[in-house]
Amino acid sequence: MSDFFDIDSYLNRIGLPAPTDEQRYQDGLILLRDIMAAHSRTIPFENLDIVLKRNLPVSLESMELEAKMVAGGRGGYCFENNLLLCFALRALGFGVTPMLARVRWNKPPGDPQPLGHLVLLVTLPQWPVSAATPFSGQLSVAGTPYLADVGFAGTNSIAPVAAASAEVQQLPEGHFRLLSEPFGCTGSGGMYSAELGQPLPPPLSDKQFVLQRQVRGTWRDLYMVRNEPACDADISQANWYNCTHPDARFVSSFFVSRVVGDERHHIVNGSYIFRKPDGSINEE
Repeated sequence: MSDFFDIDSYLNRIGLPAPTDEQRYQDGLILLRDIMAAHSRTIPFENLDIVLKRNLPVSLESMELEAKMVAGGRGGYCFENNLLLCFALRALGFGVTPMLARVRWNKPPGDPQPLGHLVLLVTLPQWPVSAATPFSGQLSVAGTPYLADVGFAGTNSIAPVAAASAEVQQLPEGHFRLLSEPFGCTGSGGMYSAELGQPLPPPLSDKQFVLQRQVRGTWRDLYMVRNEPACDADISQANWYNCTHPDARFVSSFFVSRVVGDERHHIVNGSYIFRKPDGSINEE
């Protein structure tokens, strides 16, 4: 997958100015937050092409994603949204590693789903060691990883999740945390329980990790991430399954989702649903 990318057009699409060197190298986390929030509020999640069986399998090439979602003003589904973000962040100097995930949200415990979701592990831009002049400000901490996801359509956060710690994090939508899991675990909540006072190792210390969100006082899994880089072949295979296989939910159901202010607005087949910041849901 080509990394050629028109970063100026992308930033114009999401309504942000080109960042200064200070924003990139000193305030990289703030820049990442701003980009994710602007992307989420501008570029919708939608699977119209898949439902209409148009131009399948969905192209994940950077130039075609730009043509559709930047120049064309369209949205896309998880692979498209997160790879568009991936290409944009790389163009700005962020380190980005795509990873595949199994969705657990609203799935029966112990019933593993395919690796059908794509997320990004992101590190902040670093001033080039070969630069002719040293950077004059305080640089961002090197190598600190963050989980970024603008393609989960509703229950994740529009903000990055710090991936170096299993501590509970207060994000715009509520409380989130990342827990490590041994390979093959299919249960809810991983192998460690903060409520029982057991140790919480760093999320990236094992073969997989799970993103959880606290819902009405209960921790619920959103998805499990396989803790290894996803190569182009793996991404292409997962994308093909999600947009062509008859058992894939995106093939048989129509989805549109967008963040409007602090609300999440969704169209799911014939229903219009919006979730307010307090978690309450209205359906029409």
